[in-house]
Amino acid sequence: MTLVFLTPTSQLRLAAMFYRLALFTHMYRKQERLLPIAFGITVHKGARLLGRLLQAIYMPNNVYCIHIDKTSSKLFHRAVEAIIRCLPNVFIARTSSDVVWGHFSLVQAQINCMKELLESWIPWKYYISLVGQDFPLYDNKQIVIALQRLNNLNSIKSYPMLKLNECLQLSEVFKLRGNAIYNSSIPKSPPPHRIALYKVSTHIVVIREFVEFVIHSKIGKDFTEYLKDTYIPDETLYASLQQHPLARVVSMVTTNLDTTCFAMGSRGVPRGLGKASLLDFYRRFAMGTGTRNERETVCPQDSV
Repeated sequence: MTLVFLTPTSQLRLAAMFYRLALFTHMYRKQERLLPIAFGITVHKGARLLGRLLQAIYMPNNVYCIHIDKTSSKLFHRAVEAIIRCLPNVFIARTSSDVVWGHFSLVQAQINCMKELLESWIPWKYYISLVGQDFPLYDNKQIVIALQRLNNLNSIKSYPMLKLNECLQLSEVFKLRGNAIYNSSIPKSPPPHRIALYKVSTHIVVIREFVEFVIHSKIGKDFTEYLKDTYIPDETLYASLQQHPLARVVSMVTTNLDTTCFAMGSRGVPRGLGKASLLDFYRRFAMGTGTRNERETVCPQDSV
């Protein structure tokens, strides 16, 4: 199938246009300047959608890492390079992984971006993980408002892993054969550092200090290594590490976000959303399953 996309010249014009627009509007948004965000975006196709995503969330004071799957086409690579050519704070990850669902390669793709984002000259305060098919219904200003209400907390809705999940995902060694994962039936040792096992969605919103803990601490490194031969490790890594006592010192954890949501309005969270996490709420509306009345309740016009 042929990928239909804009010409390189059109891509450059589009990129330059929304960069200048963001730069102009940014002059009047001190609130946003005080809370720069790092985005890690994992993609393998859909350059046009990625361009729309960047146009929706781009601001000059943020930083964006794009991880392109190792199996993606050269045409897709060229399209992404054309999109970001005029955007100095958007870059493609130097190291690329062949991402297979359920395998550690998905975590590796995220870690590749995390490491490079920590090297960025932009002093970002929050990290948000996305995939190329995500799309926010709220602009950067509204995202910043929601993050400020977290008050330097992580937004990772996690719960203790059930014994059944632990048995299926972590009790034995899983190996990759081609693009399929299989159970080798080799018993696996318990987690290092007596880490309690928790489960969560792979999408996270976390403070910079937690990212540093995951990447640089011995606990983070050892647990990451432990998960390399497990099943669906992206649902285990961040949820479990955030519960470790040392991680909680650098990043207070919240699992009850009644006072926060993605694009919080003055009337707060609708009753039906209750304890929904920031990212659960974000993905719900990104998938278009929220009603118009709910969106207006969460994000009233007079509050943005």
